[in-house]
Amino acid sequence: MKNLIITEKDLNNKLLPHVVLDKDAEVFKIYGTIFEEYNVISSHFDIIFNWLKNYLIDANEFSNFYLCFNKPNTYAIQNWIIRLLYSINEIPVVKIYWLFEEGDYDTEEDIEDLIIETKINIIAKKISKEELIQFKVPYYLPEL
Repeated sequence: MKNLIITEKDLNNKLLPHVVLDKDAEVFKIYGTIFEEYNVISSHFDIIFNWLKNYLIDANEFSNFYLCFNKPNTYAIQNWIIRLLYSINEIPVVKIYWLFEEGDYDTEEDIEDLIIETKINIIAKKISKEELIQFKVPYYLPEL
């Protein structure tokens, strides 16, 4: 299965999440800012959804997915995130971690709301600003 890696250089200054989906390395991360026009967000997420659909065919025995988004500030963006959560949750044995900076009470509340709305077990994990910076390195995974 081909990896899906979308980093800063691939985004051409668009405010879209970075993606590292690497089955063999067992690294599954989607993180960053989402703030673009609907059609740009749509095509970006379609690529992610297609990868997840293919991953379901031959998923690893166990998968940890790490999400870390800047506060989603529109209804449309929240809908994309909810679709993403449902898609990830289809994986047979998966844990979904949502990382956020210590003291970011708005994001913590947003995660709690998403858990209630989606009924998906999202593990909210507070991390320091230094860990948050380190998390943005494509293959870095935090110790949990």
